[in-house]
Amino acid sequence: MLCVPTNAFPNGVSEKRTPLGAVFFVCHSPETARPSFRIMPKPEAAARLLANTLNPGAHSGDGLDVAVEIGTRTVCYELFTAGSPKPAQL
Repeated sequence: MLCVPTNAFPNGVSEKRTPLGAVFFVCHSPETARPSFRIMPKPEAAARLLANTLNPGAHSGDGLDVAVEIGTRTVCYELFTAGSPKPAQL
């Protein structure tokens, strides 16, 4: 898991709600000739958000409602890295 501390943001943080413009899920794909992406279907995006990004215990309904809301309101992409070395695991 990668954690980015809030003091690393050059413009600081805000207390007000801000909508997400997009969500990218990076997929290491060495067999792909060049980088590519696809728009994820909303149900798949919600499932990936729930499994990979949210802390279910921190949300009511174990995070399902939040994952569905984000996946429905936000365009989610799967980005294929294409032949680049696999990122180091932290």
